[in-house]
Amino acid sequence: MSDTAVNMQYNSLQQSLPPVPQIDAFVASQQTAISQLAGTYCSELMGNQQYRDAFFTNVLDASLSATASSFFGASGSANRTTVINAITAHAVGTGVNVSYSTAIATELDALLTRIPTVAPSTTVSAATAAACSAALGSAAVSLK
Repeated sequence: MSDTAVNMQYNSLQQSLPPVPQIDAFVASQQTAISQLAGTYCSELMGNQQYRDAFFTNVLDASLSATASSFFGASGSANRTTVINAITAHAVGTGVNVSYSTAIATELDALLTRIPTVAPSTTVSAATAAACSAALGSAAVSLK
């Protein structure tokens, strides 16, 4: 909340966010607001070295402008696993709900596989921001 862009986005979306933590009170427009907030958060995360290094433990800095396909490689590669594990841990925690963690990790792996096939010149920064947004805006996080 201390980041200006995230704080401004939160304030502009606050009335559109779920008013109570009950799934039966949740409506589609609230998911849109959550997705927008996740996008802003992840954009700020990728654009700020201090945030990025704390989140990803200095793994991305030298490769932000590299292509996603060259950096992430095949499923199971060290770079891909490090990014997926960091996003999953921050999205749902570690050891809290294994089924959420496994589902998010599986979907992030699939997303990082698909991104270079759809847009071959996508950078590591853009692909990581997309994966972050997908996780933080997901139902798994909303239901956590």
